Amino acid sequence: MPVKFKYNEWELGYDTVIGSPPPEIQPLKLDKLSLTMDVPEHDRIALHKNLEAMVKGQYAKSKYMKRYNYSYQVSTHETAVGGIGKMNFHLGIKPYSEDVNYLRLEFNPSKTNPAFVQNHLNLLIPDGYHRLMTEGRVTRIDEAVDVFFVKLEQLLLKYPAIQIAEPIIEGDKPVMEPTLKSGRIIGLRLGAKAGEKRFLIYDKTKQLGDVETKTLTKKGTSAPEPKPCHEIMRIEYQYRPKKKNLTLTEAKAIPDPFKKLDIYAALDDKDVFDSKTYRGIWRMFQLNCFSFGLQSAWANLPKDYEKLFKPVLEKHRAIWWKPDTLTERAKAINRIMKPQLSPKGFPEYFQSMEKLIDQPLDAEVKTGQKKAKGAKESVPKKKKPHPKAPKKKTMEDILADIED
Repeated sequence: MPVKFKYNEWELGYDTVIGSPPPEIQPLKLDKLSLTMDVPEHDRIALHKNLEAMVKGQYAKSKYMKRYNYSYQVSTHETAVGGIGKMNFHLGIKPYSEDVNYLRLEFNPSKTNPAFVQNHLNLLIPDGYHRLMTEGRVTRIDEAVDVFFVKLEQLLLKYPAIQIAEPIIEGDKPVMEPTLKSGRIIGLRLGAKAGEKRFLIYDKTKQLGDVETKTLTKKGTSAPEPKPCHEIMRIEYQYRPKKKNLTLTEAKAIPDPFKKLDIYAALDDKDVFDSKTYRGIWRMFQLNCFSFGLQSAWANLPKDYEKLFKPVLEKHRAIWWKPDTLTERAKAINRIMKPQLSPKGFPEYFQSMEKLIDQPLDAEVKTGQKKAKGAKESVPKKKKPHPKAPKKKTMEDILADIED
């Protein structure tokens, strides 16, 4: 619902609710990065063999990725090694279509150290990380800006170049793709789902609380980052470039999408108009903004009211909304292209993996646990496969697919 604002604070540029701190814009984060590149024929067999060795050593596991025959999630072990913490990235190889590049990398640069990805790719393909950073094609890049001490329901938002807007409803699925099981609106989506540009504005505090609750209910998992005690609104921009050969260096020059985002205060109708008729229309207008977006609500507004409401919106524009995203994006991309020194625990972690990859594929994978003297080797019982279970592909089958 609309929240009451103090007019004198708007004039000072605070634009905040009575009794709360002014909004604080946090530095931009690269929330997701997806890159693809072609792999020469002579490197493809080694790539598959090395990935299979990582799966056997429990450094990687199969995880679905669109458009690719084989896809993996490479991550640290459940118990953090030398203080590395949990990091992961997704890798897809051998696409269904020949028009798609042979390899695809996807990860969250704000949570996974690029040095972690670099060391893995260089083990899989000679100089693989440098080739991907310089020759790879950017297929998706997500940028996020968090604003502290403000709620989405206190604001009205629009993006001039985007006409499609729809609410994000609270549901059982993640906040990005919610179901309609609850009537509470927790976010706003601007832009088509499969379009080139899309904004997601949602309650980050609510999402962090859901993650915390879900994680703590699982046995053997560590506690996540605690839920903050103040409001966090996340403004996320998802960009899927139409340009086929956009490199990571060229991505630095993408126009600033956050600069064109217009933000206004959602005011109480009693503080705007004295007439009951105008109050009712203003209240209905704001409810339509929350449900269908400001652009759709403005399009359905009678012209007589457009002239009346426009100066009200302009008077209460959020003058604090001035993020410096271009500079921060360039710094983030530079950190990805030239990773810093590996954190504590990396050398031991990758030394064990190098030994694993250097082994023949039919050799037994060492677990690192010492056997007690005189202990007999236990022979595991073979489980009978389920009659309806699909046949698991062996390494010979994978190599045969490559040759085909």
